[in-house]
Amino acid sequence: MDFQNRTVVVTGGTGALGRAVVGALLVVAAGYMAVKKHRPLQLDEILAGVGLVIWIIVDRISEGMFGTDAVKIWSVRGVLLVVLLIAYMIARSRSQGSAAEKA
Repeated sequence: MDFQNRTVVVTGGTGALGRAVVGALLVVAAGYMAVKKHRPLQLDEILAGVGLVIWIIVDRISEGMFGTDAVKIWSVRGVLLVVLLIAYMIARSRSQGSAAEKA
């Protein structure tokens, strides 16, 4: 997504979940802007930013739901890691497939 010359509104940014998400978005956006000044963003860079934001959101929600139950929290993290890896592999294969078709 290109947010250049657009306004982004983040609601709920004052709670614990909101601060984590806003912080992650700011870090990722700053990195994207720094890189984009010199070259186009690569798929891996975009997917890493999306994965980071998803990880933070799910992690905050699971900590809120399970409190200090480390087994449940790490179970959620393990499942999330597998889901993110599968999504990454699918995105990479589609990207490589479309690049091969263009060649």
